[in-house]
Amino acid sequence: MSEISTQFWGDKSDVVSSIYKLAVIMTRNIPKTVREILRKEVNFGCPVENCGSPYLSYHHFNPPWHIKEHHDSEGMIALCLEHHKQADYGAFTDSQLNKLKAEPFLTKNDKVSGQFNWKRENLVFLLGGNIYLKSQNIYLYEKEPLLWLTNDNQNNTLLNFDIKAESGEIIFSMRNNDWITISEFDDIESIPSGKKLFVENIKEKIKIEIEFNNLTKIEFYQKYRNEIPEKWMVAIFQMITEDTLTVCSVNGYLTYPFEISLKKEGTKISGIGKEITIMGSLKMNDVQEMNIQTCFSVGDNVIVK
Repeated sequence: MSEISTQFWGDKSDVVSSIYKLAVIMTRNIPKTVREILRKEVNFGCPVENCGSPYLSYHHFNPPWHIKEHHDSEGMIALCLEHHKQADYGAFTDSQLNKLKAEPFLTKNDKVSGQFNWKRENLVFLLGGNIYLKSQNIYLYEKEPLLWLTNDNQNNTLLNFDIKAESGEIIFSMRNNDWITISEFDDIESIPSGKKLFVENIKEKIKIEIEFNNLTKIEFYQKYRNEIPEKWMVAIFQMITEDTLTVCSVNGYLTYPFEISLKKEGTKISGIGKEITIMGSLKMNDVQEMNIQTCFSVGDNVIVK
């Protein structure tokens, strides 16, 4: 190593040591499995007494992150942002945090609830690869609403949504952007920003993600140009004059009243076995499986009747 490079980098062994340290630096991105363990441990709500907020973040306390960078679930706890901040400044002792992990405020039988504060007059709904504007009711079939919209006194559009078990029993419900779980779920993730909710019930084969985003028209075009035909893009931009679009996307898997897979590429329906009507026009008999590719609709709509 030359004299100049030695002055700049130091001894060769120091360089190797520095490179090694950089290689083993742990990211603060907590692994998905660890986050799931921590959420389930507190029954999907902040464990502090009289809290129970579902908007959880993850606190390293034994040892703290600045002492040792780790993602050991035994030394971490899920807390809402307010109590996480308090924990960072020493409000809770390690023994108190361990007790909260063992005896959280919510029990397994308690209902978890929250709300979306995303309220806009014009919303773009992306439901399983299908686009809806100004819809009031979106049905799976006659008299079985999948998603319906109401307006508050400010004319903001509010989301209503039911998830049912195979028996037809409601296990998740949303009314006017307020949501609640009525049955036990294997996972519930509602990030602190309040823009996304994920729920999963393995036994019932149910998995749903609801997410809100603000996108400029340029961002919307760049994100969905491969999925939404350009003529529909133009129609959306003409109907919504604001420069920013608020988009609500719903994707996942349902089993009632039949199996329905909602993906950004389109909607797949299985196990129907009866005559159905698609979008109020195309009739099919004894259908076992079908795919609905991207469609664009304004106003009330029936996916399968």
